Amino acid sequence: MHSKKWCALWCFLLIAGPSAFAQSSPYVITDFPLAAIGADSAISIKWSGVARPGQSQLPDSGDIYYSRSPGGSKIQNYYKVTPYSGPAARNNAWINGQPQQRETIFRPIDQTDMSAGVFYCMVARAFSYTNPITHQAVRDTFYSNELPLIVETSLPTELVSPTDTIEDLTPTFVWKVNPGVPYYHVLLSDEKIAVDTANGDFSVAGLSVIWQAITAQTQIVYGAPDPSGTITASPPPLSPGKTYSVVVLNNYGNHPAYTSKKVGFPKTFTIIGDTLKKPHNISPNDTTIDAASTIRFKWTNLDSRANTYRVYVYVASNMANIGAQLVVWENEVTAGNFAGKDTAWLDINAQSVLTENHYTWKAIAVDSKGAGSAGDTTSFDYTSPTGTVVIQTQEQINVGGSVLTANVAAVEIKVEVLSGSLEKPLLFYTDDQGYLERERPAGTYRITAHKRGFDDLTRTITVTDGQTTENTLIMKRPDATVFGKVYDNAGLGIDLARVVAVSERGDTVLAETDKFGNFILSCYAADWDIWAHKTGYITALSRDTSVAFGQSVDFGQISLQKVPFTLSGVVKNSQGQPVIGARVVLSQQGTTIDEIPSTSQNGSFSFSASAGTYTLTSTKTGFTSVTRSIDLVASTQLTITMQAGAALATGYVIGTSNVFGRTTTGPITGAHIYFARIRAISPDTLAAITDATYGDYRISLPPNDSFSVWSSAMGYAADAVISKVITGAGATVQYNDTLRGLAKESLKAD
Repeated sequence: MHSKKWCALWCFLLIAGPSAFAQSSPYVITDFPLAAIGADSAISIKWSGVARPGQSQLPDSGDIYYSRSPGGSKIQNYYKVTPYSGPAARNNAWINGQPQQRETIFRPIDQTDMSAGVFYCMVARAFSYTNPITHQAVRDTFYSNELPLIVETSLPTELVSPTDTIEDLTPTFVWKVNPGVPYYHVLLSDEKIAVDTANGDFSVAGLSVIWQAITAQTQIVYGAPDPSGTITASPPPLSPGKTYSVVVLNNYGNHPAYTSKKVGFPKTFTIIGDTLKKPHNISPNDTTIDAASTIRFKWTNLDSRANTYRVYVYVASNMANIGAQLVVWENEVTAGNFAGKDTAWLDINAQSVLTENHYTWKAIAVDSKGAGSAGDTTSFDYTSPTGTVVIQTQEQINVGGSVLTANVAAVEIKVEVLSGSLEKPLLFYTDDQGYLERERPAGTYRITAHKRGFDDLTRTITVTDGQTTENTLIMKRPDATVFGKVYDNAGLGIDLARVVAVSERGDTVLAETDKFGNFILSCYAADWDIWAHKTGYITALSRDTSVAFGQSVDFGQISLQKVPFTLSGVVKNSQGQPVIGARVVLSQQGTTIDEIPSTSQNGSFSFSASAGTYTLTSTKTGFTSVTRSIDLVASTQLTITMQAGAALATGYVIGTSNVFGRTTTGPITGAHIYFARIRAISPDTLAAITDATYGDYRISLPPNDSFSVWSSAMGYAADAVISKVITGAGATVQYNDTLRGLAKESLKAD
């Protein structure tokens, strides 16, 4: 869980006497590698702290210890490092100054099984002395808190397939195991990748990333949900006749922030098969658009066989230090909306989605099976009031009365928009020096700095047009930790299990396991109830543990048993053909248990579940949604048939609020939009929920029907006006609404 590409520089270990910061261990590490390092690199670790009785020179000497799993700063859980013996060797070298320090240098290549991977390190010394009063021998240990160290392999990951030509519209990407690499970051581009082999290394440019995922496995199916949960863009349908490029990168932290720069030679493949007409963009095309409430994307060369059209908007970003175009917005419209017309269009709520930037866009025609035909990209520039946000993440350590300030790297900056554009803040985290600079639309934002091993820190900031706002966020380490492992019934570690701890005060802290099932919970002195759960497993019963200040408690093993049954099947259209890209959701009493966001080429889905009553829902734009109630008493297979020609309702919900004495306006995320059939004999209401980023929504409705429609959202007045919409076969209707926010008199700026 603490496997990070950029390791924290400092431990929150305070050597001073009574103060606001109490001592939590005898040693404090004062210098540690910020970035991932090569196996043959010379690593310097420095520390300060106390000394044995009778020793006047601070700090005491120590040894470096390492392990592949959290060890809780207990010597018996680690291997001892062999110090470097070559030129410029330093082993327990004493450094005079404020504070006084010691330094040891070592190389991973000289250690046992430290060639590549994520390691947990500490400084410690076991010693004995004679008590001058009792004259008895005393054994003791000085130690530091644990820090993660990433040793990067020099080898890029090698992709095996697909290559050349294929017919599969949802191919399986397969690559070779790269020893020591815990995760892999898969990037699929629909543009040719330029490869530079200067200086003996590969570097790539020109990526137009249409899909990506991070996984601990060595294969993944196109369109599958990102196992890491950090990448959420919808996968566009792949197009026959189109050539795609694939890159698989080493990843050390299950997050894009920790993707390696080591790049192998990209592989390409071309999909063969029948194609729809390729959409031709009309506008916008090579133009500059000043801040506008709505932009209409228009294209021609329509195909009567198309079921829907999807539009994707891209912006340049730095993906794992590789220049790439990433999706920032996508939406779709039913093709039946343009029957008898030669031009199609789709509107974007630009003021709420775009910021000042250069964008590219394309339209994709999608048939009734889910296969696509992508048009070429065109570009436009968008201008709007914009300022610059500078964030520095740091921590402060009190060592012997001296306060040291150090950068904290790879801190995720979560953004809540109070007013301003909702363009996705792509890969929004500080770099290996704890620094982040981004242009953001003028407005008010609530930012939260989040990094495992630190307490969250929240601040409200205002971005002003043409100005720079600088923010230094001082992160704080927790008072104590609990570590352990989560295993399955075969004794194998479970990746991405959620570990939950609830204190006697009612506070909750969360952690996720790494590839090997390791977890570390950051907490404080208290009694804690701890358990683990993961979809497809029976939730473990909670166990109690008591934690004192400064402790690193070994919680031991949590065992999760797999659920006994499988609910599987296939989604087909009315002609009996599998449907690609259908979203299948398994829920119970209104709570989502699991979901398949996009079915593969064979239309299949599969869920693991215990006995019980469930609701299975299948949705796809242009098809009538299907909902079934399932009483699961044994493993079950079924077929879901979706009828094409459904109507599409789309739009967004805007909220107006009073924040800090001024009125702000912006889309509402998580708002509910209700569609009640007017002619239904019994209550028949469908509902959609606005997107978590843009506040827009999409829902398929039965054609040739009429509905009463209204919206509601938590924190907003329930006085929405009820409107009426009429659906035509294959048509798209739009419903937008504006809700008034409730008063927030207690809300104050930070």
